[in-house]
Amino acid sequence: MKRILIFLFLIEVLMGVDLVLDDNSNGDFTKKELQNEKIYFGKRLFQGAFKDNRQLKYSPNYLINIDDTVSIKLWGAYEYGAELKVDSRGNVFIPKVGTVHLLGVNSQELKDVVSKRVRSVFNKSVSVYANLNSYQPISIFVTGGVKKPGLYEGFSSDSVLQLIDKAGGIIDGEGSYRAVTVLRADVLVKRFDLYKFLLDGKLGLFQFRSGDVVKVDSLQNRIEVTGEVRRPYIFELNAESVTVGELMQFVLPKANVTHFMITHWSNGLEKVDKYPIGDKYRVFMKNGEKIHFISDYLKDNLSIEIDGEHGNLHTMTLQKGTTLKSLLSNIIMTPISDASAVQLYRKSIALRQKQLISANLRDLEARVLTTGSSTT
Repeated sequence: MKRILIFLFLIEVLMGVDLVLDDNSNGDFTKKELQNEKIYFGKRLFQGAFKDNRQLKYSPNYLINIDDTVSIKLWGAYEYGAELKVDSRGNVFIPKVGTVHLLGVNSQELKDVVSKRVRSVFNKSVSVYANLNSYQPISIFVTGGVKKPGLYEGFSSDSVLQLIDKAGGIIDGEGSYRAVTVLRADVLVKRFDLYKFLLDGKLGLFQFRSGDVVKVDSLQNRIEVTGEVRRPYIFELNAESVTVGELMQFVLPKANVTHFMITHWSNGLEKVDKYPIGDKYRVFMKNGEKIHFISDYLKDNLSIEIDGEHGNLHTMTLQKGTTLKSLLSNIIMTPISDASAVQLYRKSIALRQKQLISANLRDLEARVLTTGSSTT
């Protein structure tokens, strides 16, 4: 029994030597898991950075709305000054001048519209100052493939990104990043392709009105991209098919890519085809297919790490088939080097040895636990 316990202790010590290697292998597995996580391109767009922005943004193209406040001052033959709110009919009332219709007036044309109305009464004897003073919040519906569809308060100058962010962002695999529409009185008035913002920074200005509906349409076509690329995501297509060359503009393959492999399904069978990168504009991909970019090179040499007492650099490059004797002849020995004590380490052998030791340890533990004691 004492021998068994001593053997178990020695095995544990040997196993302890490989703890660092084991930690590294677990770390690599975690990285692979992260790499294999299926993330839709654009997912990180809606993390709350837009919805928290409540600043009023002046736009010369802003169209004056009901309940907006304008500041008006008149001086000369007639003096008057006040902050006036646009009423439910879209008008403001100026004493001795009458009503001025401002609903839908471009903000940069506000002064001209007011001046024209004042001069119809006072000719040129009265000077005019007019300015848009404050915007009023409006209510906008957000629906479709978003996490929290509902009615949200905002400003007419808000971007569509702010409204979608308030609704929790787009649902992976359900909502579209390339087909976002705005409906006004059940009529389509605007389309957004968020890929243009993600890739080119282009969004386009649009002024919302109270009661507008932002609808995130359903995802139609998708392709999963993996391998040697800078953007390993699921990409959405705005067409039923696309060439690999067109897709590469989105995924940005690394410079060392030589081939790509396409996985597709037909008649209950999975098929994988491999193509050289030169065929990128001749090969088409369809909805649901997968593409994997690879660097498929033949290795002509090996990288060897050299440790211990010697006079060389710590890394050497050798041609395939080089013998250990030839390698040792290229290593500069120092006066205190022991050429008879050279040891060769190989990671694959170390891993196999560890697996064998683990198997023997489990077998030994099972025998110890199932064997009855000889003492009474």
